[in-house]
Amino acid sequence: MERRFSPRIEVELPVDVLLADGQVFTMRSIDLSYMGVSFNCDFLTMQQIFPKGHWSGLKDRVNFTLSIKVSDDFVLDCNSLVTRFLRLSEKEYHVGVQFIDLDDELRHSLIHYINGRKEPPK
Repeated sequence: MERRFSPRIEVELPVDVLLADGQVFTMRSIDLSYMGVSFNCDFLTMQQIFPKGHWSGLKDRVNFTLSIKVSDDFVLDCNSLVTRFLRLSEKEYHVGVQFIDLDDELRHSLIHYINGRKEPPK
């Protein structure tokens, strides 16, 4: 069983992946936690996001900037590191990223948002 350090909520939010060369790709989030976010992308987007066209694990250190519109008054802009990658089909991939260097104000806003959205224990 996977042990979680923070709650994870299922939520569909627009996630902009900003690459170093200025390209921006917009996907929909699948879930969000205090530590990171996951989203699915298609084959062509995956080839653009990952410099080698694929991800070989943490040793690849694929970083990019994210902009997630959590609500009308809260946009989470931060750097991220790919920590999970799963091929779902020939044309669809699941990507999990960890937030890097969130300042205290952003982290507090994120925790407040997630705690307000998660369901109480049954």
